[in-house]
Amino acid sequence: MRILMIENSHTLNQNLENALKEVGYQVDSVEDLKTGKYNAEVKIYSAILLSESLFKEDGQQLVKTFKAFHDSLPVAILVLANNKNSDDESHNDKTNGDEASEIAALKAGADGYVRNGGNIDLVLAHLEARLYKANPNIMTMEQLVINKREQTVHYDGEVIDMTRLMFDVFFHLASHQGEVLSRDQLLDASWEEPCLRLTDAVDGVISRLRHKIDKPFGITTIEAVRGRGYRFCFPKY
Repeated sequence: MRILMIENSHTLNQNLENALKEVGYQVDSVEDLKTGKYNAEVKIYSAILLSESLFKEDGQQLVKTFKAFHDSLPVAILVLANNKNSDDESHNDKTNGDEASEIAALKAGADGYVRNGGNIDLVLAHLEARLYKANPNIMTMEQLVINKREQTVHYDGEVIDMTRLMFDVFFHLASHQGEVLSRDQLLDASWEEPCLRLTDAVDGVISRLRHKIDKPFGITTIEAVRGRGYRFCFPKY
């Protein structure tokens, strides 16, 4: 997935760009609206991250222009607050300012407003949530990308070959990230033929998934919960 980042703070721009690339995104990073507008018009992006200060400058028009150019594409646009306030600014003034900026961003067509754009973990969490909402057929979790429509799984850009049944089980677990699903629940969700609905079959598919994904890449996507079933546990923080 390609992200356009328009952030005029050079330090924050570099920090966010590095963080996004580390988790597998392709990033075009610019520090001015003119270049950002040009990129937005000639390229296709999954998301745009826009500095609040540039949004206030003329970013509202960029949001509207991008929506007009790509109205049929699921694009997440997030405005990142710089979270700077003067020493004499009261907490209430800061809160009211945040709320006014957030309302303005959403009214202009942005999909979200991150009140602390310098918090990289917060920005990534907002981004992943908005990308999933914009296109629920695609789930992105760090370097792991699951495409329901195409029934494909990629890790760090590399396609992972698997059967339809393996994909169905993996997608169902990922769709319930953090929840424990019993073997019977996985059977109901993924198996069609009654003669094959054996709980041992679930263990076999999980084993093959671990062999295909976890072992080669040194990660853990599925963990067993003794006496209960399995849980999708990627990423772990």
